[in-house]
Amino acid sequence: MNAVLFNADPVGINFEDNTDEYDSETGTIVVRLKEASAAAHVKAIVYEEFCKWFDADTAGGIEDYEDASILIWNLWRDSPMRKNAIEKGVRKRSELHYVAKKLLIRRKNKNYFPVQKGRT
Repeated sequence: MNAVLFNADPVGINFEDNTDEYDSETGTIVVRLKEASAAAHVKAIVYEEFCKWFDADTAGGIEDYEDASILIWNLWRDSPMRKNAIEKGVRKRSELHYVAKKLLIRRKNKNYFPVQKGRT
């Protein structure tokens, strides 16, 4: 999930070599994913967390989170942790973060990252 946010770079802090830049935001998003039942819910969660970590002006508009939210929803929806999180509650943020990373590694060759405007 961190890689999804880093690639989408909704607040413009991707300088290519600072790949851990969205770790904190990822951590607070992961623990809230059990609330989501669709990509639209994920978009609201991601946007709310970015508004908390940054300010509303820096976070930009909620529409800036569309592509990343769809990818995060797909990762979460397909995650074996989702069922466990829903049934038992999120146990550890680090556990869900690990699973999200593992799923992302499996999918990285499938072009899950849309090209951002102005980037090649």
